[in-house]
Amino acid sequence: MTLAVGVLTGLLPVLQVRRLAVTDDLKAGARGGTYHRSRMRSALLVLQGALSLVLLVGAATTVAVLHSILPDHWVPLAVIARAQRWGLVRVARVSALASIGHVLASVALAGVIAVVGLSALNG
Repeated sequence: MTLAVGVLTGLLPVLQVRRLAVTDDLKAGARGGTYHRSRMRSALLVLQGALSLVLLVGAATTVAVLHSILPDHWVPLAVIARAQRWGLVRVARVSALASIGHVLASVALAGVIAVVGLSALNG
């Protein structure tokens, strides 16, 4: 797939240049040039945005799953549940609440970091 994408992105500009009158455009100079939006270019931009979003969500999901495998996330809950003889429903409820709290705290921390970073960038 990588090879096909590389070949396609390498050949597409060549095919577009073959259809254009490059010599006439160069003779006309900057003031004579106009911007032509092609359907292929628009489709490729949409495809690029969609693939970027898919890759971003996939990377975030991978990090989240690997992060949740860490023993410090589930061992304390398992030890407390076993010591207190909790039922499965209570363990699931406490685990869900702890997970939601962890996600909300992470999002809040990321927001604070973003605000501090943007304010440092602006002045």
